[in-house]
Amino acid sequence: MFGLGTGDDAQEDRSMKTKFVSVQELEKLKKMLEDERKKTGEYLSRLQYLQADFENLQKRSKKELEQAVEYGNESLIVKLLPVLDDLERALEAAREAKDKEPILDGLELILKEIQTSLREAGLSSIECIGKNFDPSSHEAMGYVETTDKPENIVIRELRKGYRLGDKVIRPSMVEVARSPKS
Repeated sequence: MFGLGTGDDAQEDRSMKTKFVSVQELEKLKKMLEDERKKTGEYLSRLQYLQADFENLQKRSKKELEQAVEYGNESLIVKLLPVLDDLERALEAAREAKDKEPILDGLELILKEIQTSLREAGLSSIECIGKNFDPSSHEAMGYVETTDKPENIVIRELRKGYRLGDKVIRPSMVEVARSPKS
């Protein structure tokens, strides 16, 4: 009774602090809420358009990449088509020829055309004879025991290896020197 409240007094204080809102203020708050809803709707609509644009861009990029992969070798193939024609003519001539020397000369020319076209496309052969064995560009098919060459030197190429730019696309198949076992 001497200023100590039971708790009911605190509730009365809170209810007295409740502010009454005028009709004008309520209308103003309703308008603000409606404006914010409109903005939210606009943002959502923009976001949906952006999402659709992004998905279309992804689909278009994927399709363009697939086409680039599919047609990426087109220029090389176009360069090799005349070589293919020459090879077909050479085979036809070889079937009818009695003298094989012109056929060999023709095949050598065709081989040079192919090598030139592939070199222009970035292909280079891997030099290996007399070089140290390198597992990143050589594939050891066997070892030859010898005292003529130092150990781990490539002494025979069984199949040429190739690089496209700096990338090994086919390692050379080689035989490697090995010191004789005692």
